[in-house]
Amino acid sequence: NVVPYAKDKNHVYLLGEVIQDLDPSSVEILTSFYLQDKQKIVYSDGDLHRVLQWVDRETFEVLPDGEYYDAKDKNGYFEQGERIEMITFDK
Repeated sequence: NVVPYAKDKNHVYLLGEVIQDLDPSSVEILTSFYLQDKQKIVYSDGDLHRVLQWVDRETFEVLPDGEYYDAKDKNGYFEQGERIEMITFDK
């Protein structure tokens, strides 16, 4: 599984395009779509770079391929970098 990211001292790149506002000295690649630096977590798919809002960094984790979501924190789930609301129905 090849992750198409690169970095130099000034920027982080996805497929040769700069991902703005990431600190290259602290960036960590979590998966092909999620990265984090010391300040934020970013979802990036090549066309879209989205900083996750209201994310709990301490409990954030990327999940294996799921049917409805791909990451979570203590407050809920994310799909493609957007927080989603999971609704359950009583049987």
